[in-house]
Amino acid sequence: PNRAINPRRRGPITHIQLAETCRLLGEPERACVHAQKAITNRPDLPQGYINLGMALQEQNDLDQAIEAYGRALEIDSGQVQARINRALAALTLEQFEPGWADYEARVNSGLIENTDLRFSWPVWKGEPLKNTKVLVLMEQGIGDEIFFAGMIPNLIKDAEQCVVECTDRNLPLFRRSFPKATVVSRTEPPDPACTEGRFDYQLLAGSLGRAYRNCSNSFAGSQAYLVADAEKKQACLDRYRTLGKGLKVGISWCSGNTLEGRRRTISLEQWEPVLTVPGIQFINLQYGDCGEAIKQAKDQLGVVIYQD
Repeated sequence: PNRAINPRRRGPITHIQLAETCRLLGEPERACVHAQKAITNRPDLPQGYINLGMALQEQNDLDQAIEAYGRALEIDSGQVQARINRALAALTLEQFEPGWADYEARVNSGLIENTDLRFSWPVWKGEPLKNTKVLVLMEQGIGDEIFFAGMIPNLIKDAEQCVVECTDRNLPLFRRSFPKATVVSRTEPPDPACTEGRFDYQLLAGSLGRAYRNCSNSFAGSQAYLVADAEKKQACLDRYRTLGKGLKVGISWCSGNTLEGRRRTISLEQWEPVLTVPGIQFINLQYGDCGEAIKQAKDQLGVVIYQD
């Protein structure tokens, strides 16, 4: 990106844009350089500090990233992205109380999909959940719903009644896994289970971390919480046995995220040291059309990745 812009014409906004571009291209060190230049030119602009924090975060320099986000918030406390990013950095460092507090900034922010509290019920703000009726709105994408669902069993133990709203794709899975909860699909208009009667609280699923994942020990002893379809599980086992002896390993290598997908994707060519380990059958778990990539892996690496 440096060659595209005349160096003499680079103001703070240009450096901010270059910092973000470098970060998305997987060059966080260069992103830091441009963010620092933006800050030097205009220390009153919060975006320079936000870009610096994001670049530092990608280099796992989390303490410095938190400091950069804090500076951005000192300039403008309404910078929601800075607060969300600071939350993720803090949670990674097991700073649970400030991390979960900052993570609430995502609610109704419009920055992250499916993070709106759409109902008129009282919003949970950390009150005790014992013997309450709670509406839990699963949030963000499919994987995020599954991730945050790990706290639903904790809520079921405490609440008198728990209604969970989720995406269609997770509906059968969550109904099997949480039979003591009422699980419904996210629809418009909403399912009557979300609107009838009276709830003590509504909350996004990730907010349960404030109650149930607020110290390192709260993660100890966690058990499997998802229940597979018994017939489909057996059918998969029967198919996989036909592949022969050895370990069966499912793989996924590509993200469809339009903004972050580049950083979350690795070509099958780069998997060669793993794919060529003897005695292992690899099974494709990648969503979307990836037939060409699988064919190239066979032609170039001599590796068969089984389609399920």
